[in-house]
Amino acid sequence: MNKRIYKFLLIPGLILILISLYLTYITYQRAKSVECRFPDGTELSHVPVGGLTAEEAKQRLVLVYDSPFLMQVENHQFAINPQSLGFSIDEEKMVQKGLELCEKQSTWFWFKQYLWNNYEDFSVSNELVWNLDGDVLQAFLSSEILPRYEIPGTPSYPLKGTTQFITGQQSKQINLPVLQDGLIDAYLSPQERIIEIPYEVGETNQLTNEMLIYQLNQVLMSQNFTGVVELQAERLSDNSIYHFTSNNLQPFSPDVAFTAASTMKIPILLSSLSRLDLPLSDLEQGWINYMIIYSENDPADRLMEEIDAVRGPLVVTEDMQNSLGLNNTFIAGYFYLGAPLLDLYQTPANQRSDLNLNADLYNQTTVADISTLLSWLYECEQNGRGPLITRLGENMTQEKCQLAVETLKRNQMGALIESGLPEATPIAHKHGWSEESDGLIHTFSDVGIVYAEENDFVLSIFIYSPNQLLFDTANLLTAELSQVVYNFMNPDYQIGWDFGL
Repeated sequence: MNKRIYKFLLIPGLILILISLYLTYITYQRAKSVECRFPDGTELSHVPVGGLTAEEAKQRLVLVYDSPFLMQVENHQFAINPQSLGFSIDEEKMVQKGLELCEKQSTWFWFKQYLWNNYEDFSVSNELVWNLDGDVLQAFLSSEILPRYEIPGTPSYPLKGTTQFITGQQSKQINLPVLQDGLIDAYLSPQERIIEIPYEVGETNQLTNEMLIYQLNQVLMSQNFTGVVELQAERLSDNSIYHFTSNNLQPFSPDVAFTAASTMKIPILLSSLSRLDLPLSDLEQGWINYMIIYSENDPADRLMEEIDAVRGPLVVTEDMQNSLGLNNTFIAGYFYLGAPLLDLYQTPANQRSDLNLNADLYNQTTVADISTLLSWLYECEQNGRGPLITRLGENMTQEKCQLAVETLKRNQMGALIESGLPEATPIAHKHGWSEESDGLIHTFSDVGIVYAEENDFVLSIFIYSPNQLLFDTANLLTAELSQVVYNFMNPDYQIGWDFGL
């Protein structure tokens, strides 16, 4: 290469070198003045800050952790700022370590990072630095959350002048410790910012026996019934028993001996079924149908004769008293007119000295006895177990109990207990009344199993008057009493209507 060409190339080359050195110097000076940035992929407490300066990272942390909570009550949500609850983060401390690492690096290190736009050579702490002012949190919860979203309980009580009850409301109290822990967890996890308010549900304000007695007494007083009324109801889901006895509008001791009349046909039915074989003959089925559905007496006598031609009623009594332990229940003779009295029964109920209703010597029971028998029938029908099976012999089966119940359900007369229930409510029952020794009717009864919307229950009602007891009087009184009991047993399905009073 000749000297002229060399000199010609040398000068531009030197110029380019000088320009490169100048640009490198300018870039170096800019790199020195550029703030450090967090490496790509860096997170501060789950918040990505890669490529951001310390100031930008602080702004992002505040934006994320100061975003509102969503508090949920059932299907309703509302937003609350964390600052209102006393939460805050110390964004300065969270980025401080990154700043310290920036300051420790050489100028050449940052020049290289700036030159290649690559910030991947150091890491920072992922720990959230936060604070909670407990006083602010407590004040907010006490003033804004508890008054609005806690639900105080309300009492239950009988609604005077009706057959109904006002049912109390359960209390719903916020579990503050659980709520506070949930708020802290939500604050520390920016992806999960929905907190469901935790409730502790108080006990239901149950209707009580005293409330039931109050309403039953109101019925008697409204009709000015001064005779004897004894009633027993048993809620079959838990076998809770409610007993009510009134004499001349005053509380009275239970277990009064009443004339059983046609309610005695339930013991006859069960004693007969325990000895008959299934399928029943047409004749046997006919006797049972006419005895229960049409309340005829002759079929009852035929069934007892099948048990024992002479001692049939006494065998039924032995089943009730000896096998089942229902000591106040007996039938001492057949139903036909002029039938001889086969035995004279003395029971704890008819030997009381405080009250004597001159109950029929041929058949008697108590509310407790007949209610217990119906409760056992329900257990046998529903579950195939209970005293009817274990005490009446192996021939008594669930299928027979179901047959008994279905037959009792066909006794539809539209009066007494039935007329106090919602329309079409299934009830397996037997009513009873008869003329007594003076030629007058003094006692009406209706006993049965009610298959209700909320709770199945047994209900037995016996009404006695020393004077002649007319059907209309007994029917109205029984209907209203049964409606009170139905509403008590089914508080979420209460009914009510004016009985024409």
